Amino acid sequence: MLEECSIYIFISLILIEGKLNTETLRKEIIKLLSEENMKVYKEQLGDEYSKFAEDVKIVKKNLSR
Repeated sequence: MLEECSIYIFISLILIEGKLNTETLRKEIIKLLSEENMKVYKEQLGDEYSKFAEDVKIVKKNLSR
């Protein structure tokens, strides 16, 4: 759980500082969140998928800005 929290904090700090080339990050995230990959994630996550899907929705919304 600590690792997950650390990742969220790290990413949040990067976004707040705004010093990252977000285009590179955006392309990679979009690739990772392809429809095909989402099906695999859903299968692997089972009951936890709904929370993951909520987080994905937030990330996609912020990447489209």
